[in-house]
Amino acid sequence: QARALASREHLAVFLGRTDPSRGPHPATDDADVRGSIRRLHEQGKVFVAQNLSVPEMHAVMGNAKFCFVPKGKSAWSLRFYEALFANCVPVVLSDFWELPFEDFLHLPSFVIKWPMSEVGDQLLSFLAALPDQVLEDYMESSRRNRCWYVYPPRLHEVDMEERADELYRVCPNLHEENAFTGIMRILERKQRASRSMGRFFVPPGWEAVVTTALD
Repeated sequence: QARALASREHLAVFLGRTDPSRGPHPATDDADVRGSIRRLHEQGKVFVAQNLSVPEMHAVMGNAKFCFVPKGKSAWSLRFYEALFANCVPVVLSDFWELPFEDFLHLPSFVIKWPMSEVGDQLLSFLAALPDQVLEDYMESSRRNRCWYVYPPRLHEVDMEERADELYRVCPNLHEENAFTGIMRILERKQRASRSMGRFFVPPGWEAVVTTALD
């Protein structure tokens, strides 16, 4: 259960590995963003943990104002989705990650994206200076948009009564706002008129001849 903003104890948290094995690949010039988070933790400035149970993880994220979502080894991060549903403002620390559904969601209304090379005291000072009303606006926008990232399992489509399903309490419009409909919405925008399908080509100047022959 996410706490009210005024009662949250942590400015920022990260739940995951920060050891050197999660550092940048030697062949790249990427900043060691997880190493920077580890150093902030060692200085007592952010909360970092790993190997928590799911309830423990949700409790920690729901007790923080900001949740770090750093670059890892894969092309995406569970921490982003977990932060949204903990109503913790996600701070994405991955310069080239293309966030899902940017085509139709106004991501800057509920996500902060910060340069990987600038993770340190300047980031914490910036976050700490944001007024509570700004954070409340981020959290409200998160609540409005987070259900677009849910893939409803078949159980919710076939067997479960919505009144008894906790997911529908969090996402009352899940039938219309979910990841499947979001993907289809993007694909529909990619439709274009074909320049060859249903058309026939002949040498220039011969169109009339062909039309007469076909008639």
